Amino acid sequence: MKKILIIEDDPIIGKLYHAQFEKAGFQVELAADGQEGFYRVQEGRFDGILLDLMLPNMSGLDILRKIRAQKTFQRLVVVVFTNSFLSEMFDAANEAGANRIFHKSNLTPKDLIEVVNQELFLAKKADDGSGGDGDAGEDSRPGRPSSTTYRQELIETFLKRAPDAIAALENANNEFAEASGKAESANRLQELYRKLHAFSGVAGLAGLKRLGELCSSLEALLVEMHENVGANTMSTRRTVTRSIEFLKKQFPSLAALPETADQAARVLVVDDEAMARRAATFALDLGGFEVATHEDARASMELLSKRGFHLVVLDETMPGLTGSQMIARMRQGPPNQKTPAILVLGRAEFEARAGERLPTNLDFVSRPYPFAELAVKALVLLLAHQVVDIKPLKMVEGE
Repeated sequence: MKKILIIEDDPIIGKLYHAQFEKAGFQVELAADGQEGFYRVQEGRFDGILLDLMLPNMSGLDILRKIRAQKTFQRLVVVVFTNSFLSEMFDAANEAGANRIFHKSNLTPKDLIEVVNQELFLAKKADDGSGGDGDAGEDSRPGRPSSTTYRQELIETFLKRAPDAIAALENANNEFAEASGKAESANRLQELYRKLHAFSGVAGLAGLKRLGELCSSLEALLVEMHENVGANTMSTRRTVTRSIEFLKKQFPSLAALPETADQAARVLVVDDEAMARRAATFALDLGGFEVATHEDARASMELLSKRGFHLVVLDETMPGLTGSQMIARMRQGPPNQKTPAILVLGRAEFEARAGERLPTNLDFVSRPYPFAELAVKALVLLLAHQVVDIKPLKMVEGE
């Protein structure tokens, strides 16, 4: 009997996979955080590991790097499954030595069991010296989910629980905002992350990709705020609050968004400073956006009129034309009358203007910003633009 270790901190997802792998004939152990998972790997003799990347106490990437550094575990099968839509996370896991990497929304448990069986088969063939060809080769690996019924049941369960989960997120964020002192603030932030991670995990399993992308980016921002005190600013806290408010208000429409919506959203970044353009490009690349940049505000207005962009990111203090003046010109008529915009402000100006009531297609961010914050802002504005014409999913009443 093959023995696997599942390292997953969300109890719902962990129990679901534990039950499915046991039914498939595996001996299964479950670790609920990164530190426990790493110790279990050292103590047990496992044939394979299912590894989440976003874990408390020790990240999945750290676990993967540590075990691959040990000769004993260099050929151990490690399949990464994650909520993260950030390409950087996938690249890092691949570089660290994962056998396979999947987003949770792309595989049902049945598909994941097949993947694990294939990787164990290939590992055994390699150990036997007979190569990796055979019936479980690359061509037979699954792609998109095959179980429509399973996915529909997950969506219905998720819709039933979502209002309570979002309310819990809102309460956790309020407690974080009211925390006094660094220690209490860190604890409240960690609790907010835990609740968001659980919500994001079930959204991913249910195949709600647009919703998963937003939650994944917001998770990354919370991690950065927790690990870097300098990232816990008035701007990032406002971004978190507005994102949760958006989730609460638009959840039924977000859940109904098709997967193909804006898969490669085009973003124009206009800033006269080269370093600022590079920083914005890097941040937006993490979110999977197609980014174009321009250093001249006036010339970029002509570019906007000729080429369609889904979003613009504008520095406020540019020579010749400020970001606010650019937005005013865009709003005069097509084709950019409704194009969402992010205005990058200095910290003092951000604090002075943070209380302004803004239209749904405009938001502020304070420089310097964590990379994840700009990705979250961009996703919220784009999704707000998309859900206008979406018929919301009918919410399922709880039991």
